[in-house]
Amino acid sequence: MEFQLSDKAKDYIARTKAFIQTEIEPIEAEFWQAAHKLNPTGDWTTWQWPAKLEELKTKVDIEIIQIC
Repeated sequence: MEFQLSDKAKDYIARTKAFIQTEIEPIEAEFWQAAHKLNPTGDWTTWQWPAKLEELKTKVDIEIIQIC
């Protein structure tokens, strides 16, 4: 039995890949450097995330709204 992705699913995958390539990959190294700087002890119970994460979440929300 062969299954095919719907056009909607293919579009979603393409948009996701494009978002990763344009928004996440360019800042990944800088993001993790900031994360390690904010969390020098490595104690995950007090872990803090760089502000850039909230910016990315907002961009993702906007992308989702545009899809719907």
